[in-house]
Parts: sequence; structure tokens; C-alpha cells
Amino acid sequence: MTVVIELPRGDAIYLDHLAHWVADIHAASALLERLGFLATPYAEHTHAASAGDAPVPAGSANQCVMLEAGYLELLTPIGDTPIAREVRAALGRYTGLHLAALCVADAAAHRERLVSAGFAQRPSVSLARESTLAGGEACTLRFTVVRPEVGCLPEGRVQFLTHHTPDELWQSRWLNHPNTARALTDMLFCVEDPYEASQRYQRYLGRKAEPVDGGYVLALERGRLTLLAAERVTALLPGIHIPCVPFMAAYAIDCRSLGSARAVLRASGIDFVDHTHQGLTVPALPALGGTIAFTEDAGLPPWL
Repeated sequence: MTVVIELPRGDAIYLDHLAHWVADIHAASALLERLGFLATPYAEHTHAASAGDAPVPAGSANQCVMLEAGYLELLTPIGDTPIAREVRAALGRYTGLHLAALCVADAAAHRERLVSAGFAQRPSVSLARESTLAGGEACTLRFTVVRPEVGCLPEGRVQFLTHHTPDELWQSRWLNHPNTARALTDMLFCVEDPYEASQRYQRYLGRKAEPVDGGYVLALERGRLTLLAAERVTALLPGIHIPCVPFMAAYAIDCRSLGSARAVLRASGIDFVDHTHQGLTVPALPALGGTIAFTEDAGLPPWL
């Protein structure tokens, strides 16, 4: 497969990835495989205040599901660092989606914008993790990451990042998934007050919130964020477990073939809900958390 990597330019914002925060990354990875995803190997993060400083353990490790557009991440805490403590505290509330990452050309510039808009942000960091190329050569994946202060956004950590090693990250060998997944298109947040949340995210993202039934949607240059009240989420996603409000409830993956995705799920014995013309959803699985919607041909998820 030829990899065409598209990164944002100018002021564009892309929905880059999300993270399932999990206590047992091996159990979560096994579930991803049953769902028809191919995951990258386990890797531990380091970070530094700037690219020239000596890296130190960040307190987290991950595995990723690389897609042609965006990716999914499993994140687990290791050691005793502020990041590890943050992740463990979040896991005390629920296992699942706690992070949405937005890709921009200049994360540091967005940090300045966010602080000016009244959103407390941590200092930007140079994040890295070790990886390998298809031929076995070692490589280092590098990112600049801007994280909000804990509690800045009640829904979870919505962070900005800039990729510095996209060719090493999006390797063609990780892109062929049995379920034919190709793109991360949407995230759904379950919020207490959709209007208040829409006004807040308009300022946070610098994008206009448009009304939808029961909430609002903010369209990015790639991807969408939908904000809905709990009653609407429950009505649209039968069987969803709402551990608390607000929380990051679900996301959508566009596939080349919904038929292939269904076949993988049936073969794995995983229950799913068909939504007629709006794909299918897999309710949150205990070791993974987060409802997953599968669509086809860039179709809308069931909450839109």
C-alpha cells in the first residue's frame, strides 16, 4: 500500500487521534485484534521540556492502530510521574476514552492562543518513543505536544500536537486491517449542558458550533466533534453505559467495507448494533471502554 500522509497547513486543525486509557494494555490490545485492528508494538514514552534537553520517562506506554487518516491509541500508566498519576486518577472514574488529540502545524502557537482565550495549558513538551522501520532499523518518533492543565476541560484531555516524524509513524505495514478501517472521522462527547459546552469548544478550537438535534457539532478541517446531552446519547446508542457526565463517549471509524467489519465482529463473537443506513456500533468493552462506530464511504455516524 502506498502511504499518502496529509498533515495540516496554516491554521488547519485535524482530528489526529484519540486514546483509550487502560489499566491492562495487553488485554485491551487483544480486544483490538478481535475487533479487526492491527496494533503496533508496545512502546514507552519519554519527554523533555525542549528538543535539546535530556529526555526523561513520561510515565506512560502505548500501542497504536494506525489508519490512513488518524489513528487510535491505547495508553497505560507506568511508574510514578505526574502523567502516570493523571492517567490512574482518570481510570478511577472509568476505563476508556480520556484523550482527543488535534494535529496542527504549530502546536506552540496554539498554546499561546489557548492561554489568551483563558484555557490553562501546561508547558509544551517534546514527546518521543522508540520504534522500528520495516527493515528492522531503529527510529525515534517525535512530537511537540501541548496539553491542557488537568481539569481545564471537564470532558477529558483535548490536546494539540505537531508531528515531526510522520513517515516513521505511518508505515504501510500497519495500515492493512482485517476490518478494512481507514480513517478516524468523528468523536462524540456526552456533556451536561450542550450549549455551554458548544460555546467553550468554539473558543477552544476556534471553530463554529452548529446545532444538531440534542446538541452541537464542530467541523474541523478533518474530522468532527459532536456534543450531546446524556438523554440524546442514550437514545441514539442503545445499550451505552454512561459512567459519568461529562465524558468522551464514542468515536467513528470509516471502513472500506462494512461487510468485512461485520464479518470480523461475528467471527470474534463481538456483539454490535446495526443502524440501518448509518453503519454499526460496538458498545464499550470492559477492558477497552468507549463505544466504536463503524461507517462506510465517509458516511455519518449514528449520532449525526
